[in-house]
Amino acid sequence: MLEPEAVLECVVFSDANPRECCAVQLDLLDQVAGGLKPPTLFIYSMAEEGVSLGRFHLAPLRASNALHRRLSGGRVAPMGPGFVGLSLMIPQRDWQLDGLPGSLDAARILNRYVRGFLKACRAVGIEPIYPGKDVVTVDKRIVAALGLECEDRGSAAFEMTIATECDFAALPSILDRVDPQGEILCPIVSSGEVTSLVRSWPEAANFETLVSLLRRGFAEQLGCVVRHRDGRASQPMDSSLAENWISARRLGDDLTHVATVWGQIGPVEVRFAISDGVMKRVVLSGDLIANASFVERIETALCGCRHDANEIETALRSVFGRRGDYLLGIGGSDAIRDAILSGVPR
Repeated sequence: MLEPEAVLECVVFSDANPRECCAVQLDLLDQVAGGLKPPTLFIYSMAEEGVSLGRFHLAPLRASNALHRRLSGGRVAPMGPGFVGLSLMIPQRDWQLDGLPGSLDAARILNRYVRGFLKACRAVGIEPIYPGKDVVTVDKRIVAALGLECEDRGSAAFEMTIATECDFAALPSILDRVDPQGEILCPIVSSGEVTSLVRSWPEAANFETLVSLLRRGFAEQLGCVVRHRDGRASQPMDSSLAENWISARRLGDDLTHVATVWGQIGPVEVRFAISDGVMKRVVLSGDLIANASFVERIETALCGCRHDANEIETALRSVFGRRGDYLLGIGGSDAIRDAILSGVPR
């Protein structure tokens, strides 16, 4: 008897605003994690220019309505006309992947799930390369950025921001409007370092055509049958969920010390409050790809620690080494310790 094929539901949300898009993403991930929905490929576009923060970026104190926050980490990305977002929400981190359950690390999971996008591109004559870390390139120029969140409850989200008509060099001009105080820290890429899909395939400008291509690419790579649905039909009514999500990590006056490390993906900041030589609050932020629970445990372990190399090292060792945890973008516990020790009042 043949086993039934796996089902991948494709939910499409075009011309969204950041808050309704976040609300749908959070709702879909909860339903997939709880077994109420099948694995879901969520593909979306934004009606207006904006900025998509990774899970660990600090939102400005005066958050703009043009801010979106992804489920996973990664770099700051532009959103709006000319860009498409993608979230693959799955019940297990290695769903439909070869290998023993739980045996693949984060780097390999990223490598496997990005192949759906690579397959889609190659079907129309584009030759993308995934060189590792958080980007996909075409002709050695960035065309997409990646992220991955693996939750303690078992579910996961693989995410992409794809440059369709515009490119990542648009980010500085968007930030000038969305974040005029310059609170969002991100690297600036030149026009020679980036590209867009339309430069290789003009049909990418059509959202429905691109959705169809992505749907086929992921379905073929993962060996699934696809059900298609309009995302607006499932939009949650409670917009406060999205508002709280976007502003959950925010700059605060209590974080009096800061150190910046330029990691493998981009800038990573360690901000902390200190009183009588003891750290009262620690926040790790920036261009990180990590499981959120690991970052939270690092921050909790450091809270109450003296600003001392040995105490910091002991605290970090207590949380590093758990199977399934990952922290891409910074060198590890030594880099965090050194950053804290170099932190200066801001």
